[in-house]
Amino acid sequence: MTALFSTDKLLDAGFSQKTVDMIAAAYHAVRDLIEQDVPLAVAASFGKDSTAMLAIALLAHHDAVREHPLRHPLTVLSADTGIENPVIHAHVASQISMLQSYARRHAIPLRVRIGKPTLASSWMTAVLGGRKVVTFANSSHRDCSIELKKRPNQRELRKMVPELKAEYEHMLSSAAPSDFFRISELAASLDRESVITLVGVRFDESTSRRHRMQARGDVARVVTIGDDGQRTLPLIGDFSSDEVWECLAMAGEGRALEAYAPNFDDTRDLYRSATGECPVVASEKAASAACGSRFGCALCTVSGGTDKSMAIMLQDPQYAWMKPLNELRNFLVATQYDLDRRRWTARTTDSVTGHVRIQADVYSPAMVQELLGICLTIDIREKERAAALDEDLWAHYAGEAVSWSDPYMRETAAAGNPDIAWATRMAKPQFQLVSSEQVLAIDFMWARYGATVPFEALHIWREVTKRGARYEVPSVEAPQDRRNLRMPEGRWIALPPNARMLHPLYDPLTTLYYERPGRDMPVVTGQTCVEHQEEETFSVDQEAAWMIFEFEVDRLLDLYHERGFAPSVAVEFYLRFGAIALAAGRLAELAKTVDHAQRLQDAGLGPGTPISALLARSISDIEHNALKATMTMPINVVPAPRRRSQTVTTQGDLFAAQAA
Repeated sequence: MTALFSTDKLLDAGFSQKTVDMIAAAYHAVRDLIEQDVPLAVAASFGKDSTAMLAIALLAHHDAVREHPLRHPLTVLSADTGIENPVIHAHVASQISMLQSYARRHAIPLRVRIGKPTLASSWMTAVLGGRKVVTFANSSHRDCSIELKKRPNQRELRKMVPELKAEYEHMLSSAAPSDFFRISELAASLDRESVITLVGVRFDESTSRRHRMQARGDVARVVTIGDDGQRTLPLIGDFSSDEVWECLAMAGEGRALEAYAPNFDDTRDLYRSATGECPVVASEKAASAACGSRFGCALCTVSGGTDKSMAIMLQDPQYAWMKPLNELRNFLVATQYDLDRRRWTARTTDSVTGHVRIQADVYSPAMVQELLGICLTIDIREKERAAALDEDLWAHYAGEAVSWSDPYMRETAAAGNPDIAWATRMAKPQFQLVSSEQVLAIDFMWARYGATVPFEALHIWREVTKRGARYEVPSVEAPQDRRNLRMPEGRWIALPPNARMLHPLYDPLTTLYYERPGRDMPVVTGQTCVEHQEEETFSVDQEAAWMIFEFEVDRLLDLYHERGFAPSVAVEFYLRFGAIALAAGRLAELAKTVDHAQRLQDAGLGPGTPISALLARSISDIEHNALKATMTMPINVVPAPRRRSQTVTTQGDLFAAQAA
């Protein structure tokens, strides 16, 4: 069967000789791995680089399958951070849909895996829940990239081989004799070959990217083994931006460079929207300027003072609906050094001195409450925007004169050509920042850290979604010169030891539940705690969440909210109700955190304590280190010399002495 890939066909279509040579090298690198039965994954963000890489890898896989249909499926990995730019998120979904349709039409074995952060690691739960602060441009670590992209994809990769083994075992049970040996070969190769992930990183992409690739020892089309043992292959590592765009310009189903989409004009248009000019023309100006706009998360604060791609997109009326997201993102950047918006008491104590660290840490309770209200408000307004546009469409189809609610539709209608296709697509909400599961997780986190009164997140949710309250993004000017801004040095405060006799999560309601006919009353000890569920990861039961939002919110707020109850009441309720399942083996950690929060409250060091009061009671690092040295100083004990008896004592002598 004639191969789909042909260098002559590419040259005849107008590809440059250099680009054809680069594509051929990448194609044959993938074919060689396929012929060795190496399981392959493609890490695809569906930006220009990973799209070009995927097109070449899929073409090699397609030709290999046409020669022999029994091959390892090609796995496509993509990350969904939960806070992506909504336009990018929609673009990725469209690309994945076309990819899957193409694979079905041509009987290509292909798997698409979407890596998502766990509930506890999601941006909303981690930041609004008070576990972490956002990652800024000068942060020493890119925790967001690790938690939202790297680890989710690694989890999906770890599932790949076990799932393939199970699939081959099932196929063997009913395989035809002619296929049995080949399937056995594929199954055996999984014990011999680990997964190789194709990545679209390029040396030419940026100076920082080149340095990182060089530090890893990356070479184009050569497998690199990382510190974690995972194997990656930079398939187009030596491609230039011009060569990437040349690939995409002529790629497509039935075109010179066979690919899964009819064309990649949408990718080009997306970069044009983010750069304000044609990316192909831009690439001719300078290598460093070519499509220099990088798409990040909608709330990404790593890019610094301005998200350039978003700022350019917002100049186009068809993207005006994303403005609230950019305003929230800019607010987070502007308040990086606003110390009044930080929590100052650490969530652990020094194991030697028992002192608690006083420093600007995660966001303060007031800040996360405000952020939750803002995010819920943005979600509500996005629903209202979509609903208004949907009503406009109904009026349009009814033949009525429409005063379009959307600025882009007003512009196109004024030009005599209303963009009905765009309006149809946009008449649905394009994003949701906070899900109902995340609201409960945030409420649980606040109670866990003793940050608020019980069920404060439910209170904010009810105010915004049911009672019409709205939280506006504050207008805050960022400091003009941030180069010399630093967080203050931490200090220490003595924290009294825990005087409680019972478990921090002891629940008398659970104990009383057992005191019924036919049930034994358990013995209450220091380890007796509320009943709870455990799962593989921290999770929210969707059915229980639905019950809470539909039937329990008003009752819980009436009973517990601002009634003087300890925050741990909410923790106990969520565990007892089965709404929250802890990660297996994490009960002790939760109990320690709740105990710490209770001790802070007892000592008058709760989250609402003014900074001035905390600092007045604190000691410096030098004083704390001196105290710690005295508590860990070894004591030199000189043992007394052993005295040896000059006479031998027998058992009879001992009895005689006792009788005397």
